[in-house]
Amino acid sequence: MTGVLEYYSAGEVIMTEGSDQIQSAWLIADGTLSVWKEDVEIAKLVSGDFTGEEFLFTRGSRIATVKADSDVVLIRFMKDSVIDFFRTRPERVFKIFIMNLLEIQQRRIKAMNSKVARLQQKLFEINTGSL
Repeated sequence: MTGVLEYYSAGEVIMTEGSDQIQSAWLIADGTLSVWKEDVEIAKLVSGDFTGEEFLFTRGSRIATVKADSDVVLIRFMKDSVIDFFRTRPERVFKIFIMNLLEIQQRRIKAMNSKVARLQQKLFEINTGSL
């Protein structure tokens, strides 16, 4: 499986919410990215993190905007190349890869649930005057 190195400068947009069909994902080799949903920053990603991991699971459009917070080096993986790579490998290798992608998504969902719970608690405190 080969990826393509891509370089972005601080402030550049890597992907835009609602744009294009999801055909690729990126591994952050160096730098920091921010993830935005409807103009609200929802996450920071650093070297070693993966973004766009839903590229194998959906045909929809991008669910968030991702921007470079610093100069970044990314490794881009195209859906077709990844699928072709795994066609010539034992099925268990593909299963391990998929399990890793699912684990990434589960960690993100857990983090987002925690963030939503904290925000709901703050709203409750504001509305009840218990701050």
